Amino acid sequence: MIDLNKVSSTPKSEYELDKDLGLFIIKSKNDKDFPVEHQGYLNIDQETIDKVKKYSLLDNNIIEIYEFMKTKRVSKFYPNLIPMVISKENNFYEDEVFLKSSKAYTRFLNDFDKVSHLYNRIVDSYIDFIENTGCYFQDMSGNNILIDSDYNTFRIIDIFSIDKVAKNQSIVFSPAAIFMSHKLAVKLDDEGKVAGNRVVSCYYGLHSTQADPVLFNYLKGIDFKKINDTVLSRINIRTWDID
Repeated sequence: MIDLNKVSSTPKSEYELDKDLGLFIIKSKNDKDFPVEHQGYLNIDQETIDKVKKYSLLDNNIIEIYEFMKTKRVSKFYPNLIPMVISKENNFYEDEVFLKSSKAYTRFLNDFDKVSHLYNRIVDSYIDFIENTGCYFQDMSGNNILIDSDYNTFRIIDIFSIDKVAKNQSIVFSPAAIFMSHKLAVKLDDEGKVAGNRVVSCYYGLHSTQADPVLFNYLKGIDFKKINDTVLSRINIRTWDID
């Protein structure tokens, strides 16, 4: 399923897959290579890291974390799960797997009931993680969720985006980010209010086909307007606030 030639080499990170031990290892070549929005999240204190690791080993939907350091992450490898959305950052898969998954995801995303149900299960998992660790995942994109072919079993994986919840912080769980990508999620509506249940077609900047051709190829069968109107905009956006 995974193309080992793609796993082993990227400009910013070194990837290792130990199938015998069931481990997926990421080593950053330089912590400055992480996206700017992630660099500050690599300085979590050791007590919090230990709490996050302990929580991840319980019965929940967070990927099992065995090592969590500033420039290295070791987590469990699931051979039967693949990213819900494949982008240039996680394009480790054989062409046949990529195409099959893309077509299946297009069918899934057009089913409001299934999407809405999965959205609430994913958000429940995010909230349980927050309430048990005091941390949250800053990058809640579909490429950071591994899932099976039935869209049932899933694991949340982007460890390097974990940060402590700040005082008075409000967290919005955007359906558009979760099921498409944060790159495509509309942040605000015309009145300046959060509108995380719509996507934009984005043919410019970081959101363009040129910037991430893998993402746009994966989503090429999706009619953004139709998905906005019939699925994403109908989902009630959930939030979490400190009591």
